[in-house]
Amino acid sequence: MLILRGGAALSAFRVAKINDQLASDQSPVRVDSTYYAYLVQLKSDLSEQSQRVLMDLLAAEDLVDTQSNAPVCVVSPRLGTISPWSSKATDIAKHCDIHAVARIERALVFELDGDIANCSVPTVLYDRMTESAV
Repeated sequence: MLILRGGAALSAFRVAKINDQLASDQSPVRVDSTYYAYLVQLKSDLSEQSQRVLMDLLAAEDLVDTQSNAPVCVVSPRLGTISPWSSKATDIAKHCDIHAVARIERALVFELDGDIANCSVPTVLYDRMTESAV
């Protein structure tokens, strides 16, 4: 699995609104920033050229640092489902001759600050009907 980091997911206004809601809910955490992460399931290794095309297609900046200790909350489409975004992105990758891609999914990553040790995922960060959060 290839995990690519995309650009900012939410505007500063939207992050401020979420932080206001977290404060009113007396949550011990706040959102510092957000970005998209692209989860790319591969059938085989990507060539260097295919990886460049894929990163351009997704407007991805680089690989996500999975070894980082920074607290994050990852919100993805509900587990066990394939989102419409995923279906379309996977089709587009195949039309761009990137045949090594089996599936692409997009997740929203919230970089958090505060006491997260004894905190559950705040419900203001995701829709429990259509999304899963970790």
